[in-house]
Amino acid sequence: MAFVFLPATLLGAVELGLRVGGYGYPTSFFKHIKKINEDFLVENDKFGLRFFPPALARSPAPVIMKATKPAGTYRIFLLGESAALGDPRPAFGPGRYLQALLQERFPAIRFEVVCVAMTAINSHAILPIARECGRHEGDLWIVYMGNNEMVGPFGATKVFGSKSPPAWQVRLVVAAQRLRIGQLIMALGRKVMGTSKTSSWGGMQMFMENRVAPYEPRKEVIYQNFRQNLRDILRAGLGMVEGILRLVPSARVGHIGLYRDHDTLQPVDYYFKVPGDAGERDFFLLDPMLATGGSAAAAVASLKRAGATRIRFLCLVAAPEGVRRLASAHPDVIVYCAALDRELNDQGYILPGLGDAGDRLFGTR
Repeated sequence: MAFVFLPATLLGAVELGLRVGGYGYPTSFFKHIKKINEDFLVENDKFGLRFFPPALARSPAPVIMKATKPAGTYRIFLLGESAALGDPRPAFGPGRYLQALLQERFPAIRFEVVCVAMTAINSHAILPIARECGRHEGDLWIVYMGNNEMVGPFGATKVFGSKSPPAWQVRLVVAAQRLRIGQLIMALGRKVMGTSKTSSWGGMQMFMENRVAPYEPRKEVIYQNFRQNLRDILRAGLGMVEGILRLVPSARVGHIGLYRDHDTLQPVDYYFKVPGDAGERDFFLLDPMLATGGSAAAAVASLKRAGATRIRFLCLVAAPEGVRRLASAHPDVIVYCAALDRELNDQGYILPGLGDAGDRLFGTR
């Protein structure tokens, strides 16, 4: 016990000393500020230091949004790289066009498009950004990435450091730098290896001088890393998945993209991807709320068309109308519900309910 306690105490003391002494930098994408007695989130200009050598580090474009999403606002996060940002002219980027077009098409709705894209990053950096966005009440995510996997941080070239390490190694390095001790070790490592004085940003010329050969064997590692990061980015936007995976770590995750049309209250599907051997698997269909039951019934129907026969539905709060509709459409599906509330109102919302499911799952209100 003493052998464990003493090193941990020593490391804790060093970490505290570095923080008190002002060494290092914050690693989150967003920083909290207070403006006219109201809390806002803005970009952290030091975010890129975990992924780039200091001389080449990129910073996010200016971002500002209210820490608590205003009522009646539809918040959209735009994640990606320079193409999603609109580099070299972010003021004319996709996010600004999207905001203007949506506001013109739907003037009664207040849209808020938050562009969290950055130049030169790839999925290794987008993953922690997505995890932060998952805590800030987003209604829709748009992810436009994949252009920088080979040449971005931890890619197949040495523009920004290590060449194509496996995902576990990348995540270990990135996680370690959340601590000031980790940042100090990285700085010392760069100094010892002679990489702390890397030349300044050279734009596209840097990549022209570090091309990836067509049959470069390291590409396969990059493909594997991208698949894993993409999976985890999708999971970051799904509130109940993380808890289930803690209970059943060996479970495989599929995705059914459905949303409820607020006018017709009917489900609209836009994505479906589950394991191919659906007929041999047990499926747990997760949704925080079971309201009208339309989306749940449609999701079950999609699973059955894919060959699934053993399906269970898990939710946190349900309305009796939703339970009856799902039971009527799919009597073979067992529904597990933490709480059965009183009824639905005229707009199809559960009463008394818990408010917005995302707010409750991520503690944002």
